[in-house]
Amino acid sequence: MSGGFMEKYNEILKNWQAPDGLSTEDALQKIEGRLAATEPQSQGKGRLRTMWLAAAGVAAAVAITWMVLLPNNRVIRQVTETAATKSVTLPDGSVATMNLLSSLTYSEDWSDNRVVELNGEAFFEVKKGSRFEVKTPMGIVTVLGTSFNVFSRDNDMHVACVTGKVSVQQGQEQVIITPGQKVASVEGHLKVSDFNTAQKSWRDGVFYFENVALAAIVKEMERQFQIQVVYGEEINQTMGMTTNFSKENMEMAFQTVGTPAGLEFVPIGDHSYRLQKQTLKR
Repeated sequence: MSGGFMEKYNEILKNWQAPDGLSTEDALQKIEGRLAATEPQSQGKGRLRTMWLAAAGVAAAVAITWMVLLPNNRVIRQVTETAATKSVTLPDGSVATMNLLSSLTYSEDWSDNRVVELNGEAFFEVKKGSRFEVKTPMGIVTVLGTSFNVFSRDNDMHVACVTGKVSVQQGQEQVIITPGQKVASVEGHLKVSDFNTAQKSWRDGVFYFENVALAAIVKEMERQFQIQVVYGEEINQTMGMTTNFSKENMEMAFQTVGTPAGLEFVPIGDHSYRLQKQTLKR
């Protein structure tokens, strides 16, 4: 083979990306194995073998080039840590704003489907177009073009519609919500309620809870303030609470959440607190 061909061949090998799930070395070994399996069993003259090997080399280069030139439908995973939220522009121009400790996974090529997988919380502003799906461990959210918020952590899911219409499906159950409505998964069923779309949200650093278990509220406080909270034995972690807090001031958040319920957050170490019943101060 000519020097120019080999140079191009080596360049292709250097830049080739193996299919998902295989290392480059493993993928190349598979190609070589398949080529070897087609090698003639008869031991012909040296010239014939040399010609066959040259043809095999060309076939390998063509095969690799074909795989390189095909659309490489990469899977992209966006992750937020504990320090900040993150705004992500999706392949169709839609925008997802991710809350702390969340992950968003989607394909780079959206020529056929617009699908993302969410673990955590994100606010979506979706461009009008074909069906747009947000898949979560708890259910599937479907829209055409709208803005909405999806929260899905552990066994808790709730979706709020700000504009347009949003379909939420959990198992065989499905509901459609419109602006000012939200749906939550409650004991395995979807429950619809109303909310004020002008109300501040986590994107503004404010967190609202309506009849939400104390443990879920405290988990959000742990995420936002990067702290750890342990419970006194007397605390009922499942009791429902309607409250809110701002991430601007942790001590104020402790009072806003704790005081009306007769609870207090007591420091027990660096970034660690015990949630207990309020003690009488003399």
